[in-house]
Formats: sequence, structure tokens, C-alpha cells
Amino acid sequence: MNISKTMLIHSAIAYPIVRMNADRQPVFDTPVELKHIWIDFTDSQMNAMNGKLSSDSGTLFFDCVNSEPKGFEPVKNMKIEFDGQKLTVNSVKKCYGMNGVEHFECGVS
Repeated sequence: MNISKTMLIHSAIAYPIVRMNADRQPVFDTPVELKHIWIDFTDSQMNAMNGKLSSDSGTLFFDCVNSEPKGFEPVKNMKIEFDGQKLTVNSVKKCYGMNGVEHFECGVS
């Protein structure tokens, strides 16, 4: 089932990976504006010897029907700029429906 466009209230800038260089570092392509996406953050805190350690992470939802640009497919290690934050895509999960991939859920931090 596709994600309703009324829930896809965010926009972001994605930096697609063109290739890996000789040092196995990603080389990024021209930035792409992602429209009608949803990014949901969670804040997890752990007690450390020096105090509290905070780790912000989240999930980026990209719908294959309602998000733009059409045909965009997120990949691991892609960079995302959202609300002044620079994020990295750590995981990409394809969510299937009756007609194939319906949306992507990307772990970001």
C-alpha cells in the first residue's frame, strides 16, 4: 500500500553516489531535490561512564507513486540534507505490494 500524499510533508536534498573512488570512498553526483517524503526521527539515550550518550537516528520514507522525483531509488551511504542536518543513509528496505516495490524505508543518522 502506498503512503498517502498527506503524510509526505517533508522535502530534502539527496546526493546520489556515482561511483566509489580508489580509496573506496563514495563520489557524489549532482544534488537531487526529494519532494513529498517523510522523515521520522527517534532519539535514543544510553548511560555512559561520562554521562549520557545521545544518538539521533531516523527513517526516511520515499513512496514510489507520491514522492518525487519519479524513478528515484535510494542507496546505502547516500548523503541527505534535511532541515539543516547532514545525514547518511545506513540501510535501505524495499517494501513490496501487489505491483512490486511500493516504497522505500531508509535508516538515516
